[in-house]
Amino acid sequence: MEIFGKEVKIRSHYCRYFEGEAMPVDSPYVLFYVKFKGCNANCPFCEYQDDAQNFNEDKYFEIIEELRKKIWIKKIAFSGGEPTLHIDNLKSILRKTRNLLPKTAIVLNTNGTNLTEVFQDRDLVAVIDNISISRHHYDDKINNEIFGVETISSKELKGLRKNIRRKSLFHLSCNLIKGYIDNKEEVYKYLEYANSMKIKSAGFISLMPINDFCKDNFVDFNKLDSLNENFRIIKEWGYEDICKCYNYIYIPRDYKRIIKVYHKNTYRPADIDINLSFDGETLRNGFSGKIIY
Repeated sequence: MEIFGKEVKIRSHYCRYFEGEAMPVDSPYVLFYVKFKGCNANCPFCEYQDDAQNFNEDKYFEIIEELRKKIWIKKIAFSGGEPTLHIDNLKSILRKTRNLLPKTAIVLNTNGTNLTEVFQDRDLVAVIDNISISRHHYDDKINNEIFGVETISSKELKGLRKNIRRKSLFHLSCNLIKGYIDNKEEVYKYLEYANSMKIKSAGFISLMPINDFCKDNFVDFNKLDSLNENFRIIKEWGYEDICKCYNYIYIPRDYKRIIKVYHKNTYRPADIDINLSFDGETLRNGFSGKIIY
């Protein structure tokens, strides 16, 4: 596909299901990742530890206009860094994006900073399909230790969840790190924590090999031997030999709800070039691929 005068690669096939053949897509689509550089946390596995920069909002919407003329934007994920650091800008971007793309899934990835302020605006929350909260441990103190900053507490998060009718709005995202969530017993404790918060979706992410810390502290979820009668795999997806995703269901001890569980292993992140990303300045193929605009 041509965007701004340049040829870019887009998805031609779905990820293969288990070990089957990858099937051609029904209609072309793109996943668009919007990255706000800068973060208030200091996570050793992350590349965004600098101050937040100016976000070129005009360029962002110019890109949206170009894309929606040519292809279905299936999902836009706002991440970082930490996208809520400049909350007023984020609010206007989210609202305008929803007006332009009423059928696109909008996801907010956050460590919880300013999340209470987001929820004070019910109209804003209504435009977001999913809020993925980075939470790398069930214990508040240990979670803060990993982030290097005080994060949203379990009490605050539970209060927000209690006032939301949409049961699927919240998702917990946990990076697997040696010494923290790194064995099956810790995985079960984390999922029981999600259940206690009445959150019905959680993901476990193996660290991408972007620096020495990630390589030294990598935990392979598939080697934890965590499956049992309460924790079962239902789907497996693969994209070439670059990444694999897995879907599970977990039945908590109180049997009150089923928790959907997701896991991803990314072996060569630089090679995932079928998605598009915007970092506030430049549009790229993949997360760190060639600059398109």
